[in-house]
Amino acid sequence: MTKNIKDLPRHQDDRGIIQMLMESCEVGSVSGISTEANNGRASHYHKNDEHTIFVTNGQVDIYERPAGSDSRPVLTTLRAGDVHRTAKMVEHYMWMPEATTFFCFSKLPRDSDSYEEDTVRFSHDLKIIFQDQV
Repeated sequence: MTKNIKDLPRHQDDRGIIQMLMESCEVGSVSGISTEANNGRASHYHKNDEHTIFVTNGQVDIYERPAGSDSRPVLTTLRAGDVHRTAKMVEHYMWMPEATTFFCFSKLPRDSDSYEEDTVRFSHDLKIIFQDQV
């Protein structure tokens, strides 16, 4: 599910703004990720973990479909201010057509051993599969 922060609860007074990014959540790790233009990330799914990203600048084109599926991936384009959750067992590939920064809030810890144990990489390119089926 994708939301923009302007649609999430906020409190504003003469001191400034408190902007909700996530509610009722478990967070085992928070990562800040910066990517140069025309680069991809992910090409995997998580067996047990799920994560929410908050884009602070740039653009993320995220392609997703159920793990092991032959269905057409769903493309969601995210821009600054967008918040997007990817559930466990969902193949995902992220393409950044411009320099982009986002934060990734993961349910489980992201130390190297935990991450590798939970991550299943795939060799197919969800971006190409999506474009081939347009």
